[in-house]
Amino acid sequence: MQEHFSTAEVTPLQRRQHWTSVISRAYFDLDLQPKDETVRGSLSQWDIGRLRLSRLVSSAVNYRRRCPERSAEEHEQFLVSLPLRQPVRFSQVGREALCLPGQFVLERSEAPYDFSHEHDNELLVLKIPGDLLRRQIRQPERYCALALQARDGLGGLFAGYLQNLGTLLGQSSDALPPLVEQQLLELLGAAVENEAQTLDSRISAVRAAHLQRIERYALEHLTDPQLDAVRVAQACRISPRYLHDLFGDTEHTFAQWLRTKRLEGAYRMLLTRPEMSIAQIAYAWGFADQSHFCRLFKQQYGCPPRELRRTRRTPNAA
Repeated sequence: MQEHFSTAEVTPLQRRQHWTSVISRAYFDLDLQPKDETVRGSLSQWDIGRLRLSRLVSSAVNYRRRCPERSAEEHEQFLVSLPLRQPVRFSQVGREALCLPGQFVLERSEAPYDFSHEHDNELLVLKIPGDLLRRQIRQPERYCALALQARDGLGGLFAGYLQNLGTLLGQSSDALPPLVEQQLLELLGAAVENEAQTLDSRISAVRAAHLQRIERYALEHLTDPQLDAVRVAQACRISPRYLHDLFGDTEHTFAQWLRTKRLEGAYRMLLTRPEMSIAQIAYAWGFADQSHFCRLFKQQYGCPPRELRRTRRTPNAA
């Protein structure tokens, strides 16, 4: 889906109210404080799976997110903002960042913040549902209000991909394949977690390195039904107690994290391996009991495996 909005469509006296409405619908409720009497802006946005990419051009402005009161219908969202012309200033969770062109900043809908730029600016903004980002990045709120590099390395790859997508979508109305959504998330996750400065945000570099080693080993042996915290700890030369302590820095226990990763693997296989039965897939991902697997799968995805296959079969599976 493609949408476009502009203040050129309304009279100067109505622009502030109109632009506030446009921005709040595109992202989430924000208060608008223009730097001059009126605000000028245009916004184009495109859906990429469950992600939404927008190109935002506006005069100098300040956006303020007050203490949010989320309704039952609202869900956590994150924004990735990439300024293209001028710096933006962003503050959240007790931190303040001056984000220059060639950098990007992460914003969370669940906490108050201030976002501003002093001159006419153009930004690319990627809106990501919280549940998607949390599958890719552990505790993404740790990285909010940090100016993350987007000129070279993994950050440069992510920013370049985002800018190329913005150009492509601006020139064509063709729908993008679902693979693009996952590629964007994986590039963003790699870029964020590779930033050296982010390791100082909550957990030390040593603890972060241990967690990465634990996760890497577990992911390499995910299909082994005998895999547990004791075996992973032995392989990583730490004690099981320290392993559980490390996962205390995250929002999940090790067992919960391991189960989630196995279910994600089973989810993909259900859609791409139609020749395999549900029982075979369950066993392939380390679940010894099919009924137990089906209960856990429904808890995580809201439907049993058989229903997922019936309603979301891929072209290959068909």
